[in-house]
Amino acid sequence: MELNLGFVNYVLPNNFASKTLHVLRLKGLRLDLRCLINVCPSLTIVILKSCVILKDVEFSSKTLREIELLD
Repeated sequence: MELNLGFVNYVLPNNFASKTLHVLRLKGLRLDLRCLINVCPSLTIVILKSCVILKDVEFSSKTLREIELLD
């Protein structure tokens, strides 16, 4: 899944969740990365470009292999 809102200040809804999502690319969003990883337990790859992470992140995941944080 790829979501590009072009630097819009959009916060993912609290009920955003997927048990089958494996790859997620987001661009220009503000988000709580720990919450996102917790509600999408099958994620293996997360790519965030020009995103603002709202909180310090500390998490664990059995499936996540790669996180890219790009400006």
